[in-house]
Amino acid sequence: MKIAVTLSRIPFPLEKGDKLRAFHQIKALIEAGHEVHIVCFHFESLETQALQSLQSIGGHWHWVQLSKWRIALSAIQGLWSQLPWQVLLFHQWPAQKKFNQIIADIQPDVIYAQMIRTAEYSKYFTAINKTLDYMDALSLGIEKRITKSGWASKWFWKDEFERVKKYETLIAHYFEHLTIIAQKDANGIQLPADKKMVIIPNGIDFQFFHAASTAVENVVLFTGNMNYPPNIEAALRLGKNIMPLVWRQFPAAQLVIAGAEPHRSLIQELRDPRIDITGWMEDIREAYRKGKIFVAPMTMGSGMQNKILEALSMGLPVVCSDLAADAFESELKSELIVAHTDIEFAHAICQYLASNQRHDGQKTQHIIQSQFSWKKATESLLSLWR
Repeated sequence: MKIAVTLSRIPFPLEKGDKLRAFHQIKALIEAGHEVHIVCFHFESLETQALQSLQSIGGHWHWVQLSKWRIALSAIQGLWSQLPWQVLLFHQWPAQKKFNQIIADIQPDVIYAQMIRTAEYSKYFTAINKTLDYMDALSLGIEKRITKSGWASKWFWKDEFERVKKYETLIAHYFEHLTIIAQKDANGIQLPADKKMVIIPNGIDFQFFHAASTAVENVVLFTGNMNYPPNIEAALRLGKNIMPLVWRQFPAAQLVIAGAEPHRSLIQELRDPRIDITGWMEDIREAYRKGKIFVAPMTMGSGMQNKILEALSMGLPVVCSDLAADAFESELKSELIVAHTDIEFAHAICQYLASNQRHDGQKTQHIIQSQFSWKKATESLLSLWR
């Protein structure tokens, strides 16, 4: 099968959820013997290391550089357009012309568009079977962001929420198949009556993430892209509200916040010597090996938290909010420790630290390996196209 995949970012390094999903799905499709053409619309520069890493998995890569000066043009266009601002940002007519030529040259059997950001490029190719991967319900994440925003940005997020909510429904008309990571996000999108959403969960690289001996020190761990607002808020909550309660009982406990591009608010507000903000790590497994317990006190965001799958695969117990836990089916969700208030999070952490026992995650790892392989997830995708 000849497959054209559209992306809105260079899918390497794997520090963001959409990059992780794109990289592993593309790799699995290539390994399954399909001819995969990846059309990557991007603002960022293409680094040599990223290019080499992506070319190493195979496939045919087409790079479409987006113009930064056209961002202002998109902003002006948005004054009379009803399209979401971020769709306008990523859709540029010179890039559309280049994409049209690529598709004409490839003649693919399938177009697979990742996220609504790339949907405009392929929606009018009516003779080709098209699939839109929403990934998650973007409108749900934006709605939560409205309540967290300051007065200056609140108006923008309210406007973007209304645009995205409508667009998530309307764009479905143009695609034969619609996919999403988790059922809770599927419930947040109102589809046309003749459309159906298919759940294609994320996977985990079992060869990379596997159980290891956890540190004997009392290290509480949180990972993620630390320039992403839901992760910033969760890290601040953990460092400023939850850990002070833990330190009353375990004053020597450490908090490790690991991940790329730590926001300046983390550096400025989490100055306690017991908090280690690592920044980018070449091998994130080093952070998981330090941790004794993983904590994800998320109150914003949508979709499935890959960090939770990674932590569980590395043998760590996980304490998380119901927002993070709800992305998982009941079998795996029952293995998570769900907390709501800061006191509940602190109590769960202290209870585990006080036990001084290693976590036995064999059952959890069995569930993950049986349900969250990239190969299995990609087979579900291929079944749609067959």
